[in-house]
Amino acid sequence: MGAEVTKNLVLSGIKSLTLLDHRNLTEIDVCANFLAPHDAVGQNIAEVSKERAQILNPMVEVSSDSDDIEKKTDEFFKQFDVVCAMRCSKEQLLRISNICHQNKILFFGGDVFGMIGYMFADLQEHQYVEEVKEKVEVEQDGKKQTVEETKMVKRTENFVPLSQALDVDWTTTKYASQLRRTSSTYFIMHIIMEFITLHGRNPNPAHRAEDEVELLTIKNALLEKMGIPQEKVDNQFARSCLGELGPNALEVKYLCNIQLSLLLICVLPIILHLFGCLWRTVHENMVYGQLSPVCAIVGGVLAQEIIKAVSQKDPPHNNFFFFNTQDGAGVVECIGH
Repeated sequence: MGAEVTKNLVLSGIKSLTLLDHRNLTEIDVCANFLAPHDAVGQNIAEVSKERAQILNPMVEVSSDSDDIEKKTDEFFKQFDVVCAMRCSKEQLLRISNICHQNKILFFGGDVFGMIGYMFADLQEHQYVEEVKEKVEVEQDGKKQTVEETKMVKRTENFVPLSQALDVDWTTTKYASQLRRTSSTYFIMHIIMEFITLHGRNPNPAHRAEDEVELLTIKNALLEKMGIPQEKVDNQFARSCLGELGPNALEVKYLCNIQLSLLLICVLPIILHLFGCLWRTVHENMVYGQLSPVCAIVGGVLAQEIIKAVSQKDPPHNNFFFFNTQDGAGVVECIGH
């Protein structure tokens, strides 16, 4: 998802952008990160992504940093106007969010886990301008006419830090009444964050059997602790990561094979690579890795919100955006206020 956000921000013409990641590029990363060359597996992600990001817009100053985010002091984050954190643990996100909130820095966080993704924004007290259309009566040639005028209206929205958005008492009257309308992806996000905290890694297809059991165990304990009915999150979110997609998946694969056969003669290498990456990701998991189309959607929304926040134009998403392929739609949730 970082590649999608980077692409959109660089093309928008921002002044400068710093890519920070201490990890090395893997085969799975290559399927979703189009900024990283395929022959750069094993090298630092930030460094190998810099060249292609720079080519997108030579007017933008793109730099890379291969240090571990854990080693960065508070002063490091204070030099930026906007901080966007992805592929971080819950503890890292909370720390960075608090630093930004205390120092009036715009904070965005997000991630993609297989077929689901989310973004979070904390803009503190954010002022922006919105276009509002109004109908007014004017007199022209002695006759009164109703015309539509566009006015610029200044508005203010208040945001909360990530810690407040995650630590919600769902047993209170206010949130109990909202539970039915709240996206289940919010709670799946909590479950995966807890998994990463406990194991120091994301769910891994190489450990599918044990990871499915662990995800369901965390789900049961976490939802009980939060006072949430177990049926709020279907167990399918964990089963699907083992490739149990059902007959519809077989039908999709069959139809894809028919359609692909018409194209294989002229574009065989490209089709095989793209189909292999996409199908391997979909077939093996729902919450494993990063599915490119989901990265494009969530990353596009996240970059859009950054641009809106910096330009102070148009209403921002306050404060979560969730996307789940099972629902087939994205939803904006205001949680923690």
